Amino acid sequence: MINMDLKPAEIVEINDLEQIHEANKNGIVNPSRTIRMLNRIVLDITYECTLKCLNCNRLCGVFPRKNEIDMASIINFVDHSIEMEKKWFHIYIAGGEPSLHSRILRIFKEVQRYIEYHKKRFKTNLIIKYFTNNHSPRSRQVLKELPDFIINNSNKKDANTPFKPICVAPLDLGYYDDENLKPCQELYQCGMTLNYKGYYPCAPAAAIDDVFIKKDMAIKTLKEVTFERMAEILHRTCRYCGHYFEPVGYKRNPKLMLSGTWKNYLEKTYRMKKTKRGS
Repeated sequence: MINMDLKPAEIVEINDLEQIHEANKNGIVNPSRTIRMLNRIVLDITYECTLKCLNCNRLCGVFPRKNEIDMASIINFVDHSIEMEKKWFHIYIAGGEPSLHSRILRIFKEVQRYIEYHKKRFKTNLIIKYFTNNHSPRSRQVLKELPDFIINNSNKKDANTPFKPICVAPLDLGYYDDENLKPCQELYQCGMTLNYKGYYPCAPAAAIDDVFIKKDMAIKTLKEVTFERMAEILHRTCRYCGHYFEPVGYKRNPKLMLSGTWKNYLEKTYRMKKTKRGS
């Protein structure tokens, strides 16, 4: 599905790097740090969201959808983590709005199972964060039932939150170099992502494959994940991702920032949906 309610005033066409350039405030990521993505993970358990922030890096605003991870995938994630004696540095539970997952409380129980294993096996603390917009009665109710996790509450009132660009393809602005990929903070701060299709090197890569590339590049089980296979996915997704501009810095904007490739794709998809809806 595509958001067919977009108005021209909500869109900024990006044709030049200077339109999004802003001084880099995060520093340059050393490529050697990208290996950290293998011990950090984000569980993107649903893409459903009560808000439609246009530059959401899960593409929930431009492509609203309700795909959610099934319980078998969560159970396998925990089982395999334990079997492999996987020492996660952190586990983030996110989306979309994670409270909208139909079995969110069961997911909490499964994550708790790994927490107990981690404490016993590694004798160290595990960082568990739960990300919510706290926008709906459902999200507020789930917060009351949340286990002892760290809560990252954006507390959004509406969808007019300035975000980094996502639908601005480096390939369009002459910035992409496939032989010298420039890693962004997503890889080593957040880590890999598990969504309803499988494992990806980061959340934006998962979303871009989900709605744009549509090649189902996900690695199906944790046991199959390697740095090399994750790098292959990055070589196919970074060229379309606005987060790739991080080394030069980027402006945040509540309006949808679009470069040519994304604009053409949205227009084509819009026409197809409109034709199908009118027939």
